Amino acid sequence: MKTILLLEDEKLIADSLEKRLSEEGYRLLVKNRAEGGLKALEEEEIHLVILDLDISGLSAFSFLARKNNHPQWKLLPTLVISNAGEVGELSRAKKQRVVGWVLKTEFNPEEIVQKVKNIF
Repeated sequence: MKTILLLEDEKLIADSLEKRLSEEGYRLLVKNRAEGGLKALEEEEIHLVILDLDISGLSAFSFLARKNNHPQWKLLPTLVISNAGEVGELSRAKKQRVVGWVLKTEFNPEEIVQKVKNIF
């Protein structure tokens, strides 16, 4: 079973994704702060990170930098969820080995399920 680390501090979105991805057979670890995500990476075997760019605590880009500088985590795919589709943010995220991008303003759990299936 593939384990997905979901870093999302909006409970409605986190609950919706956890329910839907669990139905597809994935194990989800939900953390509402970036620091909790780093701890989960240390303690669990994670296969994908879904990261809200507006996550509480450590900035999402700091989280990505730490993940990408760690020898065991740097190849771990990351899917980003963002409130904004700003070109600068997207460009910066792509440089951090982000494999996909979903806008919260157009949030649809099915879109994320499809992107996850495409990654695996």
